[in-house]
Amino acid sequence: MANLTDEKDTHFTLMLWGPYKTGKTVLASQFPNPHFVTLDPQALMSVRGLKNKYELDFDLKTININEDKTEDPEFLELVKSKAFVKQPAWIKMKKLIGAWISELDENSTLVLDNLSRAGEILRNYVTPEGKVKLGWDEWNLFISEIESLKEILYKGGRRCLVIIIAHEEVKHDDMTEEKKRYIYLPTRERHRLPSLVTDHIYMYNEIKGPRASRKITRKLQSIPDNDTDTGSRALIPNIDFPTFTKMKPYFEAALGRTLPEATWTPPVDE
Repeated sequence: MANLTDEKDTHFTLMLWGPYKTGKTVLASQFPNPHFVTLDPQALMSVRGLKNKYELDFDLKTININEDKTEDPEFLELVKSKAFVKQPAWIKMKKLIGAWISELDENSTLVLDNLSRAGEILRNYVTPEGKVKLGWDEWNLFISEIESLKEILYKGGRRCLVIIIAHEEVKHDDMTEEKKRYIYLPTRERHRLPSLVTDHIYMYNEIKGPRASRKITRKLQSIPDNDTDTGSRALIPNIDFPTFTKMKPYFEAALGRTLPEATWTPPVDE
């Protein structure tokens, strides 16, 4: 038993999801000491572009995982085995996440970029060669592997912040004409994962005005509406042009501790 004021939340997990090119990776890169597990070699292109555009002095750790041989020396040092060089991307990804989670402290951030691509990699992993449609056994294995990833992400003793980036899938109901947005991930895991994270936040671009003078506002949505399920246990409000600096006071209040300053902050809203 403990008093509320004495409790400390150590397993803070943020899920950022929404359409492509809405600033999810850019926002994640601003968190303290970010370490990126990337499944797309171009995932950090926007971050690199802004760094060069504004001549900013910051850096971050990143290891890209794919189906090719992984000979990144840092990856091999982390996993302590050359056997993982030729392993499937799904296995290498889990091993890397587990290694970093064990190593990173409370002033660091692990970023999985992105969950939707991880789902595609996992589907390839559980699909027998030459088979197009997955059977019952393959889908059971898919769910079992997602469960094993969740166990790694919520490992006991974990100290670092975790950010999971995902994309959206839009579902239309032809009878009611309602539109619903979900995390792009096969199976009902798309509904289970949001309930496990601390904050489940949607990001999108709002575009106004004629084409020649249109204004684009990047939006962070934490308050649910009729077609987008979101939620913030840290009580983060909806924010225009979100940055870690704008979100930091809410994280600190929820965690009951002071966090390091942002790794970087865009000098202007864009």
